[in-house]
Amino acid sequence: MRAPVVVFAYNRKEHLKRTLEALAANEGADETSLYIYIDAPKEGLPKDSEQVKANEAVKKYVEEFTASGCGKVFADITTEAAQIHKGLADAVIGGVSDVIDRHGTAIVVEDDIVTSPYFLNYMNDALEYYKDNDKVWSISGYTLPLPALKGYDKDVYAFYRCCSWGWATWKDRWVMNDWNVRSFKSFDRNYFKRRRFNRGGRDLSFQLDRQMLDLIDSWAIRWGYNESIHDMVTIYPSASYVDNEGFDGSGTHFGSVSTNYNTTIQGKKNYTFTEPFVDRKIAKQFRDRYSENALKAFIKEVLYCLHLYEVK
Repeated sequence: MRAPVVVFAYNRKEHLKRTLEALAANEGADETSLYIYIDAPKEGLPKDSEQVKANEAVKKYVEEFTASGCGKVFADITTEAAQIHKGLADAVIGGVSDVIDRHGTAIVVEDDIVTSPYFLNYMNDALEYYKDNDKVWSISGYTLPLPALKGYDKDVYAFYRCCSWGWATWKDRWVMNDWNVRSFKSFDRNYFKRRRFNRGGRDLSFQLDRQMLDLIDSWAIRWGYNESIHDMVTIYPSASYVDNEGFDGSGTHFGSVSTNYNTTIQGKKNYTFTEPFVDRKIAKQFRDRYSENALKAFIKEVLYCLHLYEVK
């Protein structure tokens, strides 16, 4: 059975339109159940505010899409519009938990992700291939455009960082996650544990600090932290099956324009999976894309562990 696709939307109709149309053009969409979760506007906004009107436009579009020929490509579509604002973290945790509990797997896409026509095939095949591998935490459809991947002779690679831009996992991994991060006390100020987590990028430990201080609200940093404490990896394609269009300043959690993560959809129709292997050259380039200068990051970590630097 093919994995269901879970799409999270909020107030970006045009982004969502491109996301859903690309998914409908995928091979295997006719065998795929589609779930669309729409978050509600923030409380207290007047009905004529731009956010409320944008959210209503999203809900109307989803109704139209579901009834259209494009929407009818899917095996079935389930939509759920929240009555109160959840925020992305609670929306993702709740929505994925519901779907993965019913199906055992889930492919997750937010409303700024555009996919290759082979995205669903790749994700389903990867889920099947790695389902019993106790080193694999999740599957990513996105990859950074790293120089080391030019001419790389494998279709996939492994890395110590999860990805939230078109990804998939299994129920047995999802339920391993501790969203409350109850082990944080033993992690905080422990240089060696922080360094281990930061194999995926020297920004990770401080992101988790900010999450625990309620300075950000991220499901992904908690998901990634649990991947690290279980010593698992994410499987990435060497050619991206998705493009993230959310760096145009329209996103809630990334409100500025950026080209740092731009990639070109080049996902292959045919691919071969291999056992998880972290290539040192790819890992260094990947880590550096998410990191400060290594020496500066090292000094900050040491000062933090000595209570001489505080996260802001």
